[in-house]
Amino acid sequence: MTNLPAASGSAPTDDMQAATAQPKTPKAPKAPKPQGAPGRASSCLGAFLNLLTLLFVAATCLSGGLVAVLFRYPDVLTPTVTSTPAPGTPSQEPSATLAVPTYTATWTATPTPFAKKPSPTPTKTGPTPKPTNTRSVFAFNLQPGSPTYLSNFLNTSGCNWFGIVGRAFGLDSTPVINLTVHLEGGGISADVVTGSGPSALGPGGYQIPIADHPIDTTDTYHIQLRNNTGTPLSDIYAIRTFGDCAKNTVMVNFTQNH
Repeated sequence: MTNLPAASGSAPTDDMQAATAQPKTPKAPKAPKPQGAPGRASSCLGAFLNLLTLLFVAATCLSGGLVAVLFRYPDVLTPTVTSTPAPGTPSQEPSATLAVPTYTATWTATPTPFAKKPSPTPTKTGPTPKPTNTRSVFAFNLQPGSPTYLSNFLNTSGCNWFGIVGRAFGLDSTPVINLTVHLEGGGISADVVTGSGPSALGPGGYQIPIADHPIDTTDTYHIQLRNNTGTPLSDIYAIRTFGDCAKNTVMVNFTQNH
């Protein structure tokens, strides 16, 4: 079947049908007008919240700054303790107060046992000092301080002389004569009698020439005092000598001890 175009007279009817077919959009209800009082309250609340926000931000900045200061200067909040002594009480330094009792307690005298040494032989004292005599198995021993060293004063040879001289003294410190002084060493063996020496030595002197020049020795020459029969009256002593013109006269004295 062929559809025929509608007559021109029916056009308004189609438009009305189309208009009738479209649904109508309902209108939104109008919001009620705000009252005056509630609007002012919400405005005050917003201002209060803004103020609180500002205060919180300021407090946060202040706290951050305080933390930074404490980190940079940690001693700011460290309390300083100042001790104030009571009136009339002298101030004391803690270091000195603590150190003194510690070391005082440490250094305690504790005797250490040692082997006992024999007591020295008591010597007699009197108005006139006398040579100290040490008792030995022999009646004579070297006088304390012997030997002594002098330059040659016995003759005019000066440094071209070298020898041993001396005297022997009894218990009363007087010279003893007619005793034999025996010397060995360096290729010589000599016996001389006390009292036979030059007068420059004094009473009881003896003299033993050795060489025409001073000789430096350590354990070469040995000397002993004997009686006129050859019995030893003293121990044998090694005499040190020097190759020095100021020490070419060696003085060796003997002293009786009992």
